[in-house]
Amino acid sequence: KSMSKAGHISTVEADLMFAKILSKKQKAQGTIKASAVAGRMEFDEFIVALKQISAKIYPDLDNDEALLKLVEDKILPLEK
Repeated sequence: KSMSKAGHISTVEADLMFAKILSKKQKAQGTIKASAVAGRMEFDEFIVALKQISAKIYPDLDNDEALLKLVEDKILPLEK
């Protein structure tokens, strides 16, 4: 269940996603990566996070549409 208001995710949800993505990759590789120890995501992990965030923010859209909407509504406007 989401702890956030519509169209947003909470800081707790974001932190949990971050930790889960990094730990899942560590388990798959059987090692602890330097990026995980330093608390950083690699690009492929960042894309996974964006997909998870977009699914939470736009649950009524399919995955591709949700990701596109996230980029258009929340990321691109930051460039201005």
